[in-house]
Order: sequence, then C-alpha cells, then structure tokens
Amino acid sequence: MTHTPGPWEAQQACIGEHWHVWAPAVGYCPLVADVYGDGTFKTPPENNALLIAAAPELLAALDDTLWQLTRIEAMQGYQECQAEFWLAPVLDVIRRRVSEAIAKARGEK
Repeated sequence: MTHTPGPWEAQQACIGEHWHVWAPAVGYCPLVADVYGDGTFKTPPENNALLIAAAPELLAALDDTLWQLTRIEAMQGYQECQAEFWLAPVLDVIRRRVSEAIAKARGEK
C-alpha cells in the first residue's frame, strides 16, 4: 500500500470552519483531505486535521519502533554488562521517534 508522501501539514481553510491537510512536498495539487468536525461541535476540526497530518510520521515512528524492537530481541543473548552500551541508544531512538509523532498529532510540534 502506498500513500501520498509526507510530511503533511494542517491548515485552517480560508473560508469556512473546516481544515485542510496538505502535502506540500508533492508539488501538484497537494490536498490530502478536507477535514470537518464531528457535527456535534464537541470535536473541533483542527484536532482531527492535526491527527491526520501526523499520519506519515506516526506510521514511520511505528515502523521504526518495530525494527528497533527486533534489534533488541536479537541482542537478548548479550551479557547484562554489555547491554548498557547498546540498549540505551536503541531505546532513546524509539522514545524520540514516538514522542515526535505524538507531539505532532497533538499539535505540539
């Protein structure tokens, strides 16, 4: 499965209350989605647009997390004293990638 390449950006529409999700790097009609609220006014369309815009980074972070976890599982045979040299950097990468994707989804960039 393929999708429009990221990064995607969320931006309020010039007219109306809805939001757009764009893929500016694409170069041609980069609109990914028009985003509206849930119809009850309890969920602002901005929240949905931010989550949609974070999708490429969320997917990449989760893919990277699985890869890093596979590395950790492959290294389980290492002695505990050696683990401190390789485990901390791997966990730092996982923590950073997932945190960045979550922050973008929440609009905290």
